[in-house]
Amino acid sequence: MPRFLINQALFEKFPSLQVGTIFFKKIDNQHQNPHIQALLTNIQIELKQKYSPKDIDTLEHINVWREAYSSFGAKPKKYKSSVEALLTRVLENNTIPSINNLVNAYNYISLKYLLPLGADDLSTIKEDIKLTFAHGTEQFQALGTDEIRSPEVGEIVYTNNNNILCRRWNWRESDLTKITPDTTTCLLYCETLLPSALLQNALQELQSVLGGGEIRILDSTYNCFDLSTLKLTLEPFHELPQKSSPQSTLEKSSSILNKEKNKYVDSSSHLKQKENNTEELYHWTDVAAQRIIKEKGDKPTYTLAAGITPSGTVHIGNFREIITVDLVKRALEKRNKKVRFIYSWDEYDVFRKVPKNMPKQDILQSYLRYPIVDTPDTFGCHESYARHHEAEVEESIHQVGIAPEFLYQAKKYRSGLYNDQIKIALEHNDQIKACLNQYREEEVDQNWLPISLFCESCHKDTIKDLKWLGGYIIDYACECGHHDQFDFRKKSLIKLKWRVDWPMRWNFESVDFEPGGKDHSTVGGSYDTGKKISHAVWNFDAPTYVMYDFISVKGGAGKMSSSSGDVITLKDVLEIYEPEIARYLFAGTRPNKEFSISFDADVIKVYEDFDKCERIYFNLETVNEKETSKQKTAYELSYIGIIPQTIPYQPGFRHLTTLLQIHNLDIEKTIHYFQSELKNEHDKKRLHTRALCAKNWLQKYAPDEFRFTVQETCQITLAQPEKVILHTLAQKLLEREWTDIELHEEIYILCKNLNYQIKDFFTLSYRVLINKEKGPRLASFILSIGKEKVAKLCKSV
Repeated sequence: MPRFLINQALFEKFPSLQVGTIFFKKIDNQHQNPHIQALLTNIQIELKQKYSPKDIDTLEHINVWREAYSSFGAKPKKYKSSVEALLTRVLENNTIPSINNLVNAYNYISLKYLLPLGADDLSTIKEDIKLTFAHGTEQFQALGTDEIRSPEVGEIVYTNNNNILCRRWNWRESDLTKITPDTTTCLLYCETLLPSALLQNALQELQSVLGGGEIRILDSTYNCFDLSTLKLTLEPFHELPQKSSPQSTLEKSSSILNKEKNKYVDSSSHLKQKENNTEELYHWTDVAAQRIIKEKGDKPTYTLAAGITPSGTVHIGNFREIITVDLVKRALEKRNKKVRFIYSWDEYDVFRKVPKNMPKQDILQSYLRYPIVDTPDTFGCHESYARHHEAEVEESIHQVGIAPEFLYQAKKYRSGLYNDQIKIALEHNDQIKACLNQYREEEVDQNWLPISLFCESCHKDTIKDLKWLGGYIIDYACECGHHDQFDFRKKSLIKLKWRVDWPMRWNFESVDFEPGGKDHSTVGGSYDTGKKISHAVWNFDAPTYVMYDFISVKGGAGKMSSSSGDVITLKDVLEIYEPEIARYLFAGTRPNKEFSISFDADVIKVYEDFDKCERIYFNLETVNEKETSKQKTAYELSYIGIIPQTIPYQPGFRHLTTLLQIHNLDIEKTIHYFQSELKNEHDKKRLHTRALCAKNWLQKYAPDEFRFTVQETCQITLAQPEKVILHTLAQKLLEREWTDIELHEEIYILCKNLNYQIKDFFTLSYRVLINKEKGPRLASFILSIGKEKVAKLCKSV
């Protein structure tokens, strides 16, 4: 667990400062509490009865924060403390919405006692949290945004490593540690600059409302709260803000001129330079790349890693790790860094469960507890179960421009490559157990070893007695009755357990960056223990780390699981989304943000969003500077190969679905429609890929309202006025060549002349053309079908 420390210089500046905390080691934030919601509602009603907006200026608990903000250069009218912002919102008749139990509770307490409150989810916090002065180089991603900014030098902030958790003391919280319904471990802060018992009362009521938590109050006597021991201590932490040297008017002018010039230089990077010569980072990959360089130093080559156990179908959620690394790789390469990207197949892991989507379940059941690499491929197409799943991924990721160096861990273990590393782990068994026990309620068994073993006789890991006799000698007895004592340099039967294997490979491959899933990123999870083991055993600092969240399918059952078998793979995604757009889905979304992949009508919007991003990149569509930077970076990360000098042709996805159905899903006939628009082979390739994706979508996922069949003969009975207007339309269609705009206007004139309601005419036309009440934009639809064919159908009624 981290510590929470307050810079002692803050107490010199604000002698009455107290920060009250409540530490929740385990809290249920999932289920909404009506009592807490009622408290929040009622306090808002009371405050509206007690105060008017003009009363805010008279409140001591508000003014003390205005003065504090002014002391470090923040304008109080522009930047309001969290309690002033909350109270202003209430008094201006804007209701504070219900968010979740924890947020609702601390908003209630904040309003009742007029004290600023906030909280951090501790699931991804590894280093100490500090309330201190900013150096100006830290990174801040505000709640609900993608934008990365840096604070002003001397600004009072909450920090964790190089990340700002809250800017301007309590003005704006970070998105990285926001409180969500999934929050289970968190630290809550309540601050006061006035000497009174109010803080203690507020904390005790909040503790009562939430039903638990450890209260501690930090001040000049005790400036540190250790969350592991729950003790308050006085720690030597005294840092003053670095003052920047004044710039002359000439220097400022030069800086502004250079800044304007640099808008048009090196357009491939889109990294805005601040006047203090630090990057203003708008995209998450740039933030990650900068962190790697800062934490690992300037190196000739950076090693980036990812990996998975091929225990079942490798789904699109697993792919998030692969592409996260690839996107960060590109961000480093943009900075002219060499990168080695390794991807490990952990095929020497044990086969624990048969996924429901695998054939010949009975055969696979008989191989449970075997190494996955030794389990047969019941599909009958590869040399092993592991290789079957590996091959599909290796083929799919090649299509999206990802080409890592694949490492097959069964080969590495069985070749003896890791023998010395295994011996080192065994020799440091006590240190490894100590690292693990820091996060366990019950300590690991005294006979615990950092290795697992596959019996030479039955090939399973069902070992009931395992001993290390020193050096390379292992003694074991299996449940099958087999017993042996051997030198593991001569028999390759053992491997390191996961929590030891991971840090061993960090050291062995000199890994600089590796992301991890949400399940690995919790306090005491495999990254936490791996970090400690890596340092204790191999004296190697753990890689720079990014947590990635789960991916779901819109309308699906939530988190995907290989063992359930009900999964979507990258191959499935590429049937609907062209490769660049598959990359764009991830490039445009922060790894720590959960999102759903759509296969319904939202597919059309995804294509439209990507096409807009492409137009922004080629300066054919204008958005603000921040959005331009983010979109251009996302496009560079999405594109496969060399980006052309001019914008590729953009066939509209929705238009393609219309043309495909007009041509009975014949791709070649559909492509012919665009022949005159295509400038080069690239345009042809994109059109063919997008048309194939549109066809797949129509056949597999498109909602019924998007599907139609052009009728050869009219399927409905018509009244005489309906026949008359359709015959007239047929005549008009054959009179001349039409554009869709001209034909649209002519339809309105036609209806007006024949005194026919335009709405009724559209319905009539769709019923005749496709036997539906609605359809694509009529004028364009008629011309796409062919005016001669439509005229013939209208004449036949």
